[in-house]
Amino acid sequence: MKHYRVECKEGQDGLVQEEHQTYATVAARLGIRKADRIKAWVRKYREEGEASFHKPIGRPLKSQAEERELERLRMENALLKIPY
Repeated sequence: MKHYRVECKEGQDGLVQEEHQTYATVAARLGIRKADRIKAWVRKYREEGEASFHKPIGRPLKSQAEERELERLRMENALLKIPY
């Protein structure tokens, strides 16, 4: 799977909406094989704004997952120690 830089993704909504270019035209200009990729970027941009392009890609790192699990277990232990 190929990942594209944020700079490549930003501004495509303007080309499609303001300049009335098709997804295929924008994809060809950027050297991207599938116009659906541009369509997905534009949709994400319209839904979430520029923040959608700065999200981490893939699964969280194992250390982050372990840290969350450890925090959850500590909270569970604290709740179990509360006398009823």
